[in-house]
Amino acid sequence: MCAHATGDPARRDAQCRRSVPAVPAQGPYWRQLKTQWPLPRSCTKWAVPGVRAGPGVRPRRAITAAKKKLNDTTAARDQIPVKLRADQIDPDAEVAVLRAGRRGLQMVLRLLAHNAEHWLATHLNAYLRDDDEHRAVTRQTIIRGLAGTITYTPAAITVTLEPPGDPRVARALTLLTGEINTQPPSIPGDTRPITYRITPQPAT
Repeated sequence: MCAHATGDPARRDAQCRRSVPAVPAQGPYWRQLKTQWPLPRSCTKWAVPGVRAGPGVRPRRAITAAKKKLNDTTAARDQIPVKLRADQIDPDAEVAVLRAGRRGLQMVLRLLAHNAEHWLATHLNAYLRDDDEHRAVTRQTIIRGLAGTITYTPAAITVTLEPPGDPRVARALTLLTGEINTQPPSIPGDTRPITYRITPQPAT
């Protein structure tokens, strides 16, 4: 802008002359230039006749004010720390203790469960013959979908499972339990064998 609070009037007039576009005041290019290059209000005497001085002064002031507000809010935000200590947020907060032994045991149990599911799905598929769905059948139908009871006796542990609703899966599971029972597993630290059996379906 060429509106100055103080300064040499001659220099101000010279600056205003420099601000006036040297193009003919007619045609589509001039109409576009009027909106893109508005003249300051103090330069009205140098404006081309028929052109209103300063049609874009107010939008430019609004943009300048918005940029200043953005800079101010950014500077104010930068004064706020990104993270705070837990005791500053909650005075009663305590230091968390990393229990490596408990965490390690949890990871080992997860790994054992994954390996057991993989083994069960692979051996079940030997009888199911479904390379696309045998893992889903193992997880949804057998691991999560079957009910049963566990019976503890001084000599053995017996797991009785309800038969699956799908006859194809029920047949494969029956064959799989027979395979497992040939070498019954046991709980670590307990010598009692674990035997699996399927509840026989009532005759229809």
